[in-house]
Amino acid sequence: MIARIKGIIYDPGNRKSAFLSIFFCLSLLCSLSLLLDPPSVNAMTISADHLEHFQEDDKFVGTGNVKMEKDKAVIQADKVIFYRETSDLEATGHVVYEDTDAVIRAEQAELNLDSRTGTLHNAVILFKKDNYWITGNHIEKIEEDHYYAERATFTTCDSKPYLTKEAFLQKTPIESSFSAEYPKNLAGVENPDWCFKGDDVDITLGEKITAKNVVYRIQGLPVLYTPYLWTSIDNERQTGFLTPIIGNSTEKGFEFSPAFYWAIDDDKDASFYLDYYSKRGIAEGLEFRYANPQGVNQWYIYHLYDTQLREDFVIAKVAEKEQWGDIKGFLDINYLNNIDFYTEYGAIPDTRMKRFPEFLEINRFLQSSGELSLPLTNSRLYLLSQYWVDLQTKDAQIEQRLPELGYVINPTRVGPLVFTLSSAISNFYNNQGPQGQRLFINPTLSHSFGDAVQVFQSLSLREAAYNLQNVTTTSSTPHWETFQYTANALMRFFKEYPDFTHIIEPSLQYIFIPDTKTLPTLDSTEVFNKTSQVQFSLLNTLAFKNFSIATRLTQPYALSTEVSDESLGQIGLTDNIVYQGLGPTELEASISGPFTLRLDVTYDFRKGTTDTANSEITVKLAEKTTVSLGERYDVQNNINFYTMGFNTFLMKDWSVSLSAWYDASGNPTGSGLRNAAIKTLYNEKCWGVEASFERKPSSATTPVEYSFAVMVELKGFGKFRL
Repeated sequence: MIARIKGIIYDPGNRKSAFLSIFFCLSLLCSLSLLLDPPSVNAMTISADHLEHFQEDDKFVGTGNVKMEKDKAVIQADKVIFYRETSDLEATGHVVYEDTDAVIRAEQAELNLDSRTGTLHNAVILFKKDNYWITGNHIEKIEEDHYYAERATFTTCDSKPYLTKEAFLQKTPIESSFSAEYPKNLAGVENPDWCFKGDDVDITLGEKITAKNVVYRIQGLPVLYTPYLWTSIDNERQTGFLTPIIGNSTEKGFEFSPAFYWAIDDDKDASFYLDYYSKRGIAEGLEFRYANPQGVNQWYIYHLYDTQLREDFVIAKVAEKEQWGDIKGFLDINYLNNIDFYTEYGAIPDTRMKRFPEFLEINRFLQSSGELSLPLTNSRLYLLSQYWVDLQTKDAQIEQRLPELGYVINPTRVGPLVFTLSSAISNFYNNQGPQGQRLFINPTLSHSFGDAVQVFQSLSLREAAYNLQNVTTTSSTPHWETFQYTANALMRFFKEYPDFTHIIEPSLQYIFIPDTKTLPTLDSTEVFNKTSQVQFSLLNTLAFKNFSIATRLTQPYALSTEVSDESLGQIGLTDNIVYQGLGPTELEASISGPFTLRLDVTYDFRKGTTDTANSEITVKLAEKTTVSLGERYDVQNNINFYTMGFNTFLMKDWSVSLSAWYDASGNPTGSGLRNAAIKTLYNEKCWGVEASFERKPSSATTPVEYSFAVMVELKGFGKFRL
């Protein structure tokens, strides 16, 4: 039987005790007037084996299987004393508290159900969302989502058999008492795989955990100590210290790199970096980011004083996208004060040095650019500036485009034809070579027709006029006019068989460019030589259900004595080639299915030589094991190297990967084994560890570098590189 008294429902249970029945009847009669009031919105249900109400103190005392429910919060205990006026309660014996965010089990608790605050004794707290476990002798619940303990242990690992999320939510009985020395004094419970134990532990649910004098333990054994720890316990942006990077290498020495993240606003944040390298010095950096409808904008600056080179290095980057009405603009500035930094730090990518922009890791040239663009009817007007820096060669002569005003007409149908136009007035700056202004106009008409045989043809006019300085091979105001005619004929045959489809696609291309003048090369616009070339291509494809095979044969034939690199760029030749007749033949092949194969070879029948050869094969040896081999060969650029990769899962939680790059070019400054790496990864439910050994090649100024690193990931707390 359950009754409601002033917003409280209490259930004495199904007891045969005469005393309990008499007490319940008297309590019900004494509260008859209260029953006439409407039910309270915040009604509470109380049930117990034995339940008493004391009118003088307006308190309820329940013993034996006590259960209280209010506002999606449930409290269970052996004994509960509840004061209705203040909503305070005292619970003792097998206390369990559960709401939408957490489950708490304790020996004793004093709580206020309105504010959901109080004190927990010998308690274990499970935060449901991310599986955070907090244990302590004395834990204060300061606010609904705020906890504090003078000393506590926290982890994201379950401890079998009792302290698992499934057992905790099922209210599995635990025979022994809880303790801050958990799980040492909790009989029958294993040590968690890892945990942190510290003083002054402050926990804000969904935000952060801070603690002092923290010891990191593995299976109960102390491993690391830190005087202070801050970590986020939510995937959302939170202000605070980021996980520091700790590493070591033969060239940079011991590395310690803490960072601080500042969540300024919903659309703004900043990061502050401090990097210490025992062999190189101290660096500091600042990164500011903000979002607008055009994307994420970034401002970045980094300074390092290299004690070994005794030089200051400054890196800066600005990436901005803006829009003013119909006008769109972007600014991408990449600055490096000394290209020696590229050799020392950027030419050899270092996964630990995440402070550096990606341009220093993958590119030889450093580009800065900015553009304003105004869209018009089927066209656009733009103002562009570009500045290049060669990161490998000091004082390199590079034409800088500062600025360029251009007008572009998008493909527009004019009767049966399609018209496009590219035009620009450019100013080129070069303090050591030709510089000046250029007007360039490039209208194009194209036309296509046919069904069984599809024919595409285009006629492109090219005109340029110059006003140049620092030139000796031509006048200061040269000009040239030429055109390019291109025709393509394509056919497609296919036949379907029961097990596969066979497709054959032959094509024939003709390119004609008349004689052109020899002019200083400002950019690719001037790379436009006399050409009269026919090129035949045949694509053959066999498409099966689970794999496919494709080959392409390309054969050019020069009718003139000059062929530009632009016309031969499709087959991998980058220098001007002078020949007549049969040109280099290219063969491409690919297979996809149980294994993948990509191959392209360029062979010159006139010389009887292989000019280029690139191949890569990846084979799946087992369900989760693959091996790959690759080769790249280019006789003109003296490139000849081999690559190897291997990936496998030794078992469910173990994976291993190997990679290597071997240079067989014979170049005295860079041949033999170059890069090599071995990585192994082990993952558990609440943690993971990655160990890696890397060999990085030498450069003109640096020796071979070896590094060993161990990355430990504690699920819910971040990664630590040791």
